[in-house]
Order: sequence, then C-alpha cells, then structure tokens
Amino acid sequence: ALGLALLVGVSRVYLGVHWATDVLGGFALGAVVALLLIVPDTVRRHRGRQRPWRRGADWSRSTLPPVP
Repeated sequence: ALGLALLVGVSRVYLGVHWATDVLGGFALGAVVALLLIVPDTVRRHRGRQRPWRRGADWSRSTLPPVP
C-alpha cells in the first residue's frame, strides 16, 4: 500500500497536476492521521493484557472461596 501511494504521488508530480510540496504535505498529513488512529488502539490493546507478575489465580473474581 505504501509503494502504491508513493507511485501515485510521483505520478501526480510527473504529470504536473501537483507540486512536490503538495504531495509531501499529503504524505505528512496521512502519516499523522495514521498515527492518531494506530497509537490509541495499540495502547488500548496493551492495557488489556495481564501482567506477567499477576498470572496467579484472581480470587476476587471467583465464585468459590479460596481453599485454606
């Protein structure tokens, strides 16, 4: 997908329908939007993971009392 976007940008400059700065600005704007969408999703996914030091049984969610 990135290669296709690069080819389209180069073709727009080659055909003279955009300046190189227009294409670079579009690439920069696209990168910012992608980061604004990817970073929060990545953070949300990592927050849901269980920590390695907390892999023991979670008795607070159990329906049975712990055995002494």
